[in-house]
Amino acid sequence: MRRRDVPKALLASATQSALVAQRAEAETCKQPCHPRTHAEVIAGVTPTHQGYIEGDLRRYGAKGDGTTDDSVAWQAAVNVGIARIAKGFTFRILTGAARTGRILVYGEGQSSKLLCDSAVLTVTSGTDSTVDNFSMENLTAPWIITRTAAAWGADISGTLQRSNSVAGYQPTVNDTDIWPSLSAAQQNQQIGPSIVFKGNASGIEVSCIYGRFVILNIQDAVRSTVRDCVIRGGKGVWGGIIFDNGTNGNQAGGYNKAVNNDVQYASFSGIAFLNNHDGQARGNICCLNGESGIKTVQGEGRRCFRMQISDNHCHQNYYDGVDGCASYPPDDTPATYHNILGNCCHGNGGDGVNTDGRYNQIVGNHLYFNNRFGIWNLGSLQTITANFCIDNNQARNPGFHEIIGGHSPTYPNAVVGNCIWMGPGANSSAIYCDSASANFVSGNFATGGSFFFGNAGAAKASVDLNNIDDSRGALTDQCFCLYMVNTAGKLQHCIYEDKGGGGNGHFSSRINNATNALTDTPAGSDADTAFAAGGKVGSADAHYFIFDTHAQVGANALMVAVLVNNSTGTAVNADVVFLPCNVNGVVRTRLVMQFRNATSDAPFALNTRNIPSAKYLRVQFYGKLA
Repeated sequence: MRRRDVPKALLASATQSALVAQRAEAETCKQPCHPRTHAEVIAGVTPTHQGYIEGDLRRYGAKGDGTTDDSVAWQAAVNVGIARIAKGFTFRILTGAARTGRILVYGEGQSSKLLCDSAVLTVTSGTDSTVDNFSMENLTAPWIITRTAAAWGADISGTLQRSNSVAGYQPTVNDTDIWPSLSAAQQNQQIGPSIVFKGNASGIEVSCIYGRFVILNIQDAVRSTVRDCVIRGGKGVWGGIIFDNGTNGNQAGGYNKAVNNDVQYASFSGIAFLNNHDGQARGNICCLNGESGIKTVQGEGRRCFRMQISDNHCHQNYYDGVDGCASYPPDDTPATYHNILGNCCHGNGGDGVNTDGRYNQIVGNHLYFNNRFGIWNLGSLQTITANFCIDNNQARNPGFHEIIGGHSPTYPNAVVGNCIWMGPGANSSAIYCDSASANFVSGNFATGGSFFFGNAGAAKASVDLNNIDDSRGALTDQCFCLYMVNTAGKLQHCIYEDKGGGGNGHFSSRINNATNALTDTPAGSDADTAFAAGGKVGSADAHYFIFDTHAQVGANALMVAVLVNNSTGTAVNADVVFLPCNVNGVVRTRLVMQFRNATSDAPFALNTRNIPSAKYLRVQFYGKLA
């Protein structure tokens, strides 16, 4: 039926019914859906729109349109002790709220938004408070600068601009290249929303906070957590996320945690701890900040102890990836006990990891393409192990080493099992221990550079054991026998570990083509005669047995040869040296075993005259060969 065919009486009845329903709905909305609560009565807060539940800012008159100043409503909700930031609404806060005692602040995701240029919320003694799941942004665009990790020393004065969207951070005194040229207003700006807890408290939980130029400042608290936040950091004083138990002189921080946060472009460090013990910075991403990625702030009253800094990604920060130092200038006496484990730090303007103090573990970190050191360590009694350093010292300063092993002459560090790859143009040490330091340095591997454990003749005490670099070569323990015999007028030899075994193994692996089968021994011109079965007799020096090895390093000549069997009828001594040899046109420093008359010390030539038919020599070798 077409509308024009509807009877007028029926149409009038339907219209009247709709109007009645609308009036009924309107009358219902006028009634108090959510009566004034006990908390509101205690706080002296009277709702202006009871259609919204307790704590909803709109209940207290907020518009949430992003332009109206909703500060009064925000303070009212905070006074009640619970504030709800509605989904899809933006509340402009020109005057931040304050509260003493527990507070609950809830949003519904990133579209629940607060706008503020300063401290949007300050809570004193807020034990068991919860702040969760909303976004905060600044109102006024600040002055920012932009740095590029590809050129840390570049002139960045031209990047200074006012912007909310351009990548960068608000400059600080750390930016010495531009700071003197800034105006007082530019230097003193402190733009961005912050949440501040202060006064002794515990059990504070801050989670899922998002936004721009944000500071989350947890002061004086213990057993509190900031987790799962994604923020572009503000200026602040120490970092984007801060556990500050050093400024107010209240209780030391204990067991505080920063977990799984993403902090970028904070003016100082991404995450900072002051005067905390047994805390955690775990699983965070801290990049492009104006100081360090994660920092334990130095100095008396600020030092941190027994911190676990693990599984973080800290890259392209202006200073360091992880700064775990306790003192400035550095000091190896505080018992810090930090665990710095499994972090990935790359492209930072300073070092990958910094430490001082004692008893720290720096284990399993990946540190690459940092501008200065891979690991800068001036501590003692530390474990530095299983770290992978890749082409740090991008500044190509000969004083910036991949790893500094420590400087204490009395208290050693264990620098064990680190792997280092140094890129083209590398000009520093892979591992550096100065001439006065006492360290146990073992099992480290470096490509593209070398280790420095003190100058020759210096009074150094570092133990250099099984380290492999470009100068030492791939040193491995070798233990084998050289057997030489006159077989029916022919001089023959074999090289073996186990004469009855099926072949040669690890302990003769550095002798090329070694075999436990007797083979005729070459004795022709060294320059024109090839090796056979791992060796030959020297032509110019017939008392030499030259082994077929890769290039050896004389400084590593820690080895011994013992003549264990001799049936020749002449008393003979044997020893081993590294000597440059030209064998079959290839010149290199090789392992050489030399024989001398035990009585006269005259050379004992290795030939069928000195070794009669069926007579033999058997020499046991032990040493490290490349």
